[in-house]
Amino acid sequence: MGWQPRWRHVSQLFRHGDDGLNVVEGANDCFEACLARYLREMAYPFVGDDNALVAAMRLLATGQPDHAGQGFTSLQQAGQALDALGIPWRWSGDLAETRAARWAILWVRAARLRTAAPNLVEGRRVYTDYPLWWLGSSDDADHFILLLPSGAFNDPLSYWGGGRDATYTATSIAAAFAGAFLLLGPPRSHGPLSRDAAGTAVTPETPLVVAAADGLHLREAPTMAAPVLATLQNGEALRDVYDRDCLWSFVEARGLHGWVRREYTRR
Repeated sequence: MGWQPRWRHVSQLFRHGDDGLNVVEGANDCFEACLARYLREMAYPFVGDDNALVAAMRLLATGQPDHAGQGFTSLQQAGQALDALGIPWRWSGDLAETRAARWAILWVRAARLRTAAPNLVEGRRVYTDYPLWWLGSSDDADHFILLLPSGAFNDPLSYWGGGRDATYTATSIAAAFAGAFLLLGPPRSHGPLSRDAAGTAVTPETPLVVAAADGLHLREAPTMAAPVLATLQNGEALRDVYDRDCLWSFVEARGLHGWVRREYTRR
């Protein structure tokens, strides 16, 4: 039996409740949407919907929440996010190597992609999965798509395909290809090594723990208004997934991933 998806297509497109019938919006978080789909397929323990997971990955990659007018996630930020999650990866500029990989996040020139079968749009047969005017006039590599083991792609911009994974022609992938993150395994349970304020490596045997007598809320996002996923007990061990000098820490506890105030933790 061939590969069967564990999860559904993850999109960077969204609609607000008061949007008109044909209004669709999007954010510059195509890398995060690809990463979210990969994590879902790897059974990553996240409490929240796909939008919340994409938003959490945006924070992880850039240190900033989703906001209007945000820029693209850079290749460096993307690699750092993979490192923070403990996902083994390697960059490749070789298309044949990439197509032979089981999982890869491709960096592409989206305007060059063509679907293997047409989409019927207002009575016309079109071989793209979204309007090309969405992409502007640039032909630079500025988009990420996730290669699935089936050979199809989770393209976060997919629109005319009805939110399904896309199948692109081999020639258009070759024309669009600008490199790829080859994903070599699931997130490591122990995560990456982190460093303390003195720059000393801290191993998983020296865990981060809750330092709040009344307990500490594990939240879905780094804001006091975010939903509480769990209330952690004083002294409870955490794994610092995203070890940076900031007010919040992205941690794993009780099989959940979420955010806690850094000031209420210690090593």
